[in-house]
This record gives sequence, structure tokens and C-alpha cells, in this order.
Amino acid sequence: MGSVWRGMKGKWTVGFQYPDPVKKKKKKKKKKKKKKKKKKKKKKKKKKKKKKKKKKKKKKKKKKKKKKKKKKKKKKKKKKKKKKKKKKKKKKKKKKKKKKKKKKKKKKKKKKKKKKKKKKKKKKKKKKKKKKKKKKKKKKKKKKKKKKKKKKKKKKKKKIQRNRNRTELDEATQRTSNKGRGAQGSAVSRWESWSGWEEEHSLEEITQQQGGSCQSTNGYE
Repeated sequence: MGSVWRGMKGKWTVGFQYPDPVKKKKKKKKKKKKKKKKKKKKKKKKKKKKKKKKKKKKKKKKKKKKKKKKKKKKKKKKKKKKKKKKKKKKKKKKKKKKKKKKKKKKKKKKKKKKKKKKKKKKKKKKKKKKKKKKKKKKKKKKKKKKKKKKKKKKKKKKKIQRNRNRTELDEATQRTSNKGRGAQGSAVSRWESWSGWEEEHSLEEITQQQGGSCQSTNGYE
């Protein structure tokens, strides 16, 4: 007894029998065909799977790319926005700084102007004071000069009056000397009492006070 072929299992068992060559060939062909078909199907499936995988991968890649692009775009937009915001902030800051500077400048200018005005006012006041002082001094000087002039004039007038009175007294003495000793004596006493008398008194008053007469027979007055 020999081994027997048991179909597709490929096992040789006890009880060998020669297989039918035609049947065997046919079976082999069928098997081969089936195997080929299976292989083809498998290949096709594999290919399909691969294609699907590839497609999926491609889609995923595309999606990823799109997502990346979107993210990039978003990032760019965000960056742009941030930049814009920063720029705006910077601009605002600059503007604020400029405004502050301008304000400071204006304040400084105002202060300077005020100071200048104050200085000018002070100067004007000083000038006015000086002018006033000068005027006052001038006025005082003028007044003093006037007073001095007046005093001088008065002195001169007094001197002239005194000289006139002395002349008149001398004349009166001369006139009375013709009358004799008594007349001369009365003239001397008149001269002695003259110093206490006022300048306005005339010669007639003097002679009347003394009791003598100014009028003489020789025609002198």
C-alpha cells in the first residue's frame, strides 16, 4: 500500500493510489487558475488599497497643507494685525509724545513770555521810578534854586533898602545940622534907635518920633 493524495491538503496518506492524470491536470489547471485569480484579486485589492491609501495620504497631505496654509495665513494675518496694532500704538505714543513736547514747548514759551513781560514791566517800573526820582530831584533843585534866588533877591533888596535908609538918614542929619547942636543930637539919637525899627518907616515918621521937624527954612526936604 502506498500513500494517497488527499485533495488540496497536500498530504500523503496510507493506501497509495495513482491519481487520474487528466483529472489531475484539470484539477491542477483549475487550481492554478483559481490561485491566479486569487492572486490577481489580491493584487487588485492590494492595488486598490494602495491607491486608496495613496489617495487618503494625498488627501491628508492636501488637508494638512491646506490646514498649514490656513494656519500660516492666520498667523500672517495675526502678525499683520499685531504689527498694525503695534504701529498704531507706536503712532499713538509718538503723537502723545509730540503733543506732550508741544505742550511743554508752549508752556516754556508762555513762561518765557511771562518772564519777559515781568522783566519789561520791572524795567518800565524802574525807569518810571528813576524818571520820577529825577523829576523830583530836578524839582527840588529848581525849588532850591528859586528859594536861593528869592533869598538873594530879598537880601539884595534889604541891602538896597538899608543903603537907601542910611542915605536918607545921612541926608536928614545933614539937614538938621544947619539948625544947630540940638538938631545934630536928635539925629544921632535917631540913628541909634534906627536898628530896632522896621525898614518900611519913612523919614517923616522918624523925625516925628524924635519930636523934631524935617522941614527947614532953607528949602530942603
